[in-house]
Amino acid sequence: MFLFQKGVRFYTDEQYPVVRGTVISISNNEHLLYTSGFVPALNTYVGAHVPTPLSIKLFECDSTYDQLLTEIMAFSKLDWNNAEFCSKYHITLKVSHRVGIILEEARARKIQNLPKQYRFFM
Repeated sequence: MFLFQKGVRFYTDEQYPVVRGTVISISNNEHLLYTSGFVPALNTYVGAHVPTPLSIKLFECDSTYDQLLTEIMAFSKLDWNNAEFCSKYHITLKVSHRVGIILEEARARKIQNLPKQYRFFM
């Protein structure tokens, strides 16, 4: 599976953007998934900008794309260190990106002997 942000936006005739969880299938192995958008249970959209979908390209995998999309949606609400209702990227991608930024900064400053334990990057 390959995730990346697509610079495409879809609009509705309504006051709010598309419903969170909307999937637009481009082909059998490429889908656009809105991990943010209008939330019917809250009867509102909790974001400040028009949401953009994640583009998901599936390659060989044991799961169906329905299972994978459901898991991505669940992980987008799993960040307990954040007050947001949901986030565009699920927590594992957000954390790994942030750790990468820390490691880039350490390398740029020539810092040696960084701790290896995950707790130091939280």
